[in-house]
Amino acid sequence: MCGKSLDLQYRIVSGGQVRWIHLRATFKGDASGRPRAADGTVEDITDLKRVEQALNSMRRQREELASHVPGMLYQYRLRPDGSSDSPFH
Repeated sequence: MCGKSLDLQYRIVSGGQVRWIHLRATFKGDASGRPRAADGTVEDITDLKRVEQALNSMRRQREELASHVPGMLYQYRLRPDGSSDSPFH
């Protein structure tokens, strides 16, 4: 296991709150190759996961809507400065 890397994302529930954690680690060993230590980081990625979930939900909603439309979907945006665009390409 020495010299190998670990890259995990996992969910924990603490006090009724859900948190997402990203763990990265590299294992180091002694001369015989037995693992003796690990260097790494632990990062709370809860906000990132919430954004990913919101984007996935919007994507699923758009796909569901599109599956019931016989033509095509488009979006037209008119900005306060008077410029406009159509973000779906």
